Amino acid sequence: MVLATERDRYVVARTEAASTLARIDVAEAGATAAPLSLPSTKPVTDASLATADGSLWILLSEGDGVELFRRNKEGVYTRATFPEGQGLSPTGMAAASADVVYLAGTTSNVRSVIL
Repeated sequence: MVLATERDRYVVARTEAASTLARIDVAEAGATAAPLSLPSTKPVTDASLATADGSLWILLSEGDGVELFRRNKEGVYTRATFPEGQGLSPTGMAAASADVVYLAGTTSNVRSVIL
């Protein structure tokens, strides 16, 4: 997936072997991709870029384990917390800002939820 605003551009790719993240830097001479580290070895499920401040939210999941991280402009990851033990299967997300992200999914008892 490609996530872009006027100032920030990222590419997130998921293959069977691994997930990768890169920042695209654009200059007059052309564009270059700078690989970035991911905060977990779990596969990337979804990602969303907050347009106002450039925060990148990354959702990683494998089996029952779901992790949500925010990457700020300086490249520091912060893990977000949400209710555990619900058997959450994420289906999508949308970032509103550095402090607000909406996560959609279903729970183990087949309820649709938005966190």
